[in-house]
Amino acid sequence: MAKLASEGPTEHEVAEAKRYIVGSYPLRFDTSPKIAGELLGLATTGFEPEFLAQRNRLFAEVTLADVKRVAQRLFGDPSLLVQAVGRPVGLV
Repeated sequence: MAKLASEGPTEHEVAEAKRYIVGSYPLRFDTSPKIAGELLGLATTGFEPEFLAQRNRLFAEVTLADVKRVAQRLFGDPSLLVQAVGRPVGLV
């Protein structure tokens, strides 16, 4: 997380993440229960069904600079506390 905060991801990593997010979204609509669940989720978070027509475009517009800025905001605090559960190996 420290490396992500200081250096950010690469352009390739951002492109691959956006491709996955946009490409996998239709899988949320392959059954009636999934469609209903997705629409309910949108409604409970304040989005109208029309958001579905804009969603992929909004993700496509995210830039490397946007991701770096957010990574710094989320992970750049040196007092950030991370808790590991189990028996992690090599965690420093």
